[in-house]
Amino acid sequence: MNCPGCGKEMTAGMLQAGRAVYFVDEEHSYLMLRPKGSAVLLTTENFSAPKNDVAWCCRDCKKVVVDYADIPQSIWKNLY
Repeated sequence: MNCPGCGKEMTAGMLQAGRAVYFVDEEHSYLMLRPKGSAVLLTTENFSAPKNDVAWCCRDCKKVVVDYADIPQSIWKNLY
C-alpha cells in the first residue's frame, strides 16, 4: 500500500494492544468502559492479546493506516 502522505510504499504489519483499540472522534475519560457515539473498534476481541492483522506503517510520514473491514463492530458493544 502507498502512503497517503508521501506516496512511498508502506510496511505491512499489525496493531497489537493490551486491551481493545478504538478510534473515537472525541476523548473519553474511561475507555475501559464502552466508548459512546461513533467509536470504531480497530482490534479483534481477545482480552489477553487483541490485534488487527491488517495495518500499514510509513516511517517517513509517521502515519499508520488500519483496515478494520473484517472486524465486526457489534463486538465492542459487548465488551467490558
